[in-house]
Amino acid sequence: MYYKIGVQILLFFLLQVIISCCPKVIYTAPEGPVFSGNFSPAQIPATDTIKVVSFNIEYGEKIDQAILELATVPDLKKAQIILLQEIDELGVEKMARFLNMDYVYYPTAIHTYERNFGEAVLTKGTIKEYFKVVLPHRNPICHQKRIVVMAIINMGGISILAGSLHLEVAVLSVDKRVDQASAVLKAVPDSIDHIILGGDYNSLLQSTIDLLDTIAGRSGYKRATENIDYSVASAPFGWFKFNLDHIFVKGFVPQRSGSYKKSTASDHYPVWVILKKE
Repeated sequence: MYYKIGVQILLFFLLQVIISCCPKVIYTAPEGPVFSGNFSPAQIPATDTIKVVSFNIEYGEKIDQAILELATVPDLKKAQIILLQEIDELGVEKMARFLNMDYVYYPTAIHTYERNFGEAVLTKGTIKEYFKVVLPHRNPICHQKRIVVMAIINMGGISILAGSLHLEVAVLSVDKRVDQASAVLKAVPDSIDHIILGGDYNSLLQSTIDLLDTIAGRSGYKRATENIDYSVASAPFGWFKFNLDHIFVKGFVPQRSGSYKKSTASDHYPVWVILKKE
């Protein structure tokens, strides 16, 4: 009985999230809109290891708190690459300026709160190229499309492709969400050897995570955040814990990873990983 009640509560909260996220305008054109800026140092020294953070900031409503955490929390600060989800162009620019990073941002939609909502890549390196990939399948309720933002970064003489993505919520079938993940992998140029793909995969169940691991593994990727237990503790009272946020890599060896569970900037916890170049 308690299990059924728990499932009902979970479905109720999930439905509320879906309804609240319905967009007013959906951007489906691959070319944009797009926003970018250059605030990183002119050059950074070559290094064998880099720190990457992925953070869903919940509509960017607490951007100042997110910036504070990314600038001061030992496990998060001094990240060379930050992958953001659910943010607008003003929040991205403010963060990039404060943290002295280059950035590229593509919104996916204008949502009910009258602001853009999308994904971004920030880096201490130099962004040489960037593009947006529109993923297959629409949300069956809101009809929105999801995207991945790809940036090719020069960091210490090494070319790195970093992708920030936000797959659809569980109202879309597992097969279709896994299809979205497969489309992300297919969009990576063959010429790039060092790849980082992180974000909100909306993987509510361990079986979905296992499927993602299998598909990514077939293409030579590894989930660098596999030791993280969860990245969301949902209402009521944080009883429901989900591992939704992941970072997959190719051409790197994961060294350490974690999630900052004291974060108050979002309903997600930022996840981080230290990577060593192969």
